[in-house]
Amino acid sequence: MNRLDPNLIIKCQWCNGEKTLDEWDKNTYAQCTSREMRRLYMHLHEPKAFRRDSGKFYKCPICGQWLKGSQLIVVSDDEKQKRLGGEPIIVIKRQ
Repeated sequence: MNRLDPNLIIKCQWCNGEKTLDEWDKNTYAQCTSREMRRLYMHLHEPKAFRRDSGKFYKCPICGQWLKGSQLIVVSDDEKQKRLGGEPIIVIKRQ
């Protein structure tokens, strides 16, 4: 899987709002206030942005909350794309 389709739908776990991958990407990139931040930014078009170890955060274009790339939910019929992200925001540990 190379680059992801910019029209892919991404769902926010905070507000359950759905926007395109391109809208998420542009909204977050607009938050980069320095050259170094822009240089370190990993675009959502790269599947590795959704990995747990990427350490990247993205801002919801609807509610403005920040989520890790691994917490974004990809809405797709493609099985490979469905496996991207989806990590829960809050993990409840039972004792």
